[in-house]
Amino acid sequence: MLKYLASAAAIGALITPAAAGNFLVSPRFEAVYANIDFDDGGAQVDALGGRFGLDIAKFFGVEAEVLTGISDPDGLELDYKAGVFGVARYPIVPTFSLYGRAGLVQAEYSIGSVSVEETGYSVGAGVRLNVPATPFAARAGYDRTDYGDGAEANELSLAVIVKF
Repeated sequence: MLKYLASAAAIGALITPAAAGNFLVSPRFEAVYANIDFDDGGAQVDALGGRFGLDIAKFFGVEAEVLTGISDPDGLELDYKAGVFGVARYPIVPTFSLYGRAGLVQAEYSIGSVSVEETGYSVGAGVRLNVPATPFAARAGYDRTDYGDGAEANELSLAVIVKF
């Protein structure tokens, strides 16, 4: 599944600029902390990871994300969560913007000696604050992921962004 996610991100990165006409490719890296609350088991997992994104046009971008668990409450351990997303942005002022994102995710977690891998879709929204005259920004967001078969998760995340 990860190869499909990587392929989708690569295709999106190549096709979108051609379709956008007037575009600007601006890469960024984000260091991410997330708190993921699984509905089906009621467990919360803290995770760290990263996102690599391309802001392709003023209002649109793509990003890939990989997280891994740093806590294992009640025996639930997040081995990884990976996803690719399309991101729509609306800048309110040059330093502040709102965003929404949607994409495909895959996660693997372990409960004791049992490992479970699930694939689903995720939608989310948040805010981004750019630090003027620097390549840095901060981001806070909420995502809702549906893995199917009743498995769902809520995720709150904070990120520090470095723009290249």
